[in-house]
Amino acid sequence: MKKFILLGIVLAFGISYGGAEDCINAFKSKDYQKAIKIANSGLKWDKYDFNYNMCGAMSYLSLGEPKNALDYLLDAVKSANTRYQKEALYNYIGVSYDMIGDKSKALDYYIKAYKIAKDIGDTKGKIDNLSNIAHIFYSEGYYDQALTYYKKALKENQHDPTILNNIALCYANMNDYKKALSYYAKASYAFDQQGNYVHEGATYLNMGVLYLKALDFSDAKIYLEKGLSLVKSSKYWLAVGYQYMGWYYDNKNDKIKANSYYEKALNIASSIGAKGLVDSIQNNINQEEVASQ
Repeated sequence: MKKFILLGIVLAFGISYGGAEDCINAFKSKDYQKAIKIANSGLKWDKYDFNYNMCGAMSYLSLGEPKNALDYLLDAVKSANTRYQKEALYNYIGVSYDMIGDKSKALDYYIKAYKIAKDIGDTKGKIDNLSNIAHIFYSEGYYDQALTYYKKALKENQHDPTILNNIALCYANMNDYKKALSYYAKASYAFDQQGNYVHEGATYLNMGVLYLKALDFSDAKIYLEKGLSLVKSSKYWLAVGYQYMGWYYDNKNDKIKANSYYEKALNIASSIGAKGLVDSIQNNINQEEVASQ
């Protein structure tokens, strides 16, 4: 099942951007290469400047290059002089190690960041870091432990749709479909209230798959179609939705319709370069047996 567990990132700098304002503005404009260039120029004068290092690190993280981000983050450690800065810094270091795949170091830094967030009363920081800690356990298959931390985060904001979604994913992986569907329903409502219709639709798609696993074909189709109607603006989720409809018809032993949806999904996934999704859909097309959910 596709999932959108999201890492929480604490977007924080100092009280003021200081001389790094141009770098931050370039980052906000998503001109990451320009931001990196400005950061490097500023760091020639002070290698450990907090704001320039954080700007460079965020830019590399946005480019999907966590190893490069770590170089800036570890230098920033030497100039972080407030607990708020340290919380942000430890969060970013955790995210970087997480992306690299060093779960042990990521967990250590998430815990450090959470403790500071708790001490200074930073509610968003507590939620983000508790969710990140939960994500580590989830990614390693320890769903009970992940639930403990997600539910702790949920106490800070009972209407956070991403946390509700992630709790549903845990229950789904534990084969507790009733609880999973309950949390998906809460998540979809919360996403709707935010006007985040793509993630609302993605939640409905996941609900459809759970009904399919339970062999409730009627509800499965209702939720899959509802999800598809909401994710049309996202090519990635539209491809996922078409793949799920392929699963639906595969399980109904209608291989012709199943393959027609797989082909739609494959064309979209290929057009956006979603290699993992392309491989998954291609496996569905190639296999002779009913697609596995």
